[in-house]
Amino acid sequence: MLVKMGEHGSVLVREDGPPLMQAAILAPVVVDTTGAGDTFTAAYAVALIEHQSPIEALRFAGMTVSPTVLSPTFSSDI
Repeated sequence: MLVKMGEHGSVLVREDGPPLMQAAILAPVVVDTTGAGDTFTAAYAVALIEHQSPIEALRFAGMTVSPTVLSPTFSSDI
């Protein structure tokens, strides 16, 4: 089970070993977190598909999501 905790990082709870914890890779300024969790999950999945270890996948996901919070997300009032 992958638990995303925002600014507190993430934890991968596994059946076959101790939980893997990854500290958050903080952006210098957080403008908008819309889609950050989805980006994290997608990046984690891509890393696993590319045969990275679970801890490498957590790091990759953290590095991928950090830039996504730097600018506002476009939203429509329609």
